[in-house]
Amino acid sequence: MADYFNALAASEHNPVKTRSVGAMDATSGLTTVLQQRGKTLFHLGFHAQQRLHLYPEEAWCLAHRGVLDLSLQDDRTKLLSLRDVCDLVDEHVPRPCREAYCFLRDHKFFPRRHKGVAPQVSAADVVHVAFDVFGNKKTLAPLFRVVVFEWDVPMPHASVLADAIDEIPLKVLVVDAEGGVLSFEVGDRDRIY
Repeated sequence: MADYFNALAASEHNPVKTRSVGAMDATSGLTTVLQQRGKTLFHLGFHAQQRLHLYPEEAWCLAHRGVLDLSLQDDRTKLLSLRDVCDLVDEHVPRPCREAYCFLRDHKFFPRRHKGVAPQVSAADVVHVAFDVFGNKKTLAPLFRVVVFEWDVPMPHASVLADAIDEIPLKVLVVDAEGGVLSFEVGDRDRIY
């Protein structure tokens, strides 16, 4: 276990040439990219005031990949540790949704917030679509939509899931306490019962 934590600490200070730099606003969770290096940040976030801004789940995923160094917006002199980033982002996006986002990015998909709303974890009585997922950077329509559940939460009745389905396929991502993700495709609305 000590080797794992030593490797994790070393990765936070890994001198990768393509590390970008950002400043996180603790109140909103948004990160302003101060210096962009490499292609990793292409097609992420949104542009405002001639700057690229990242949503909390995007910044969290990039920080964990070791390609984004983060500081606080108020104090840019000190880099945040991964634990600090997790604590700050936890207030804005639940961990299962962040894990689901990284899972999708790791599988070469392009997840975007559904209707621009912060992703939420679904429950047995309510289903929240967390992400619209695209197959490449240029498509206008998503390949599928994603709902996120925690491992120990009961799944909803089929009729509740059916209400979340429209013409776009739906996938259910179940995230366990250690960050493992299981993916299930629900099918179409007419055949869910």
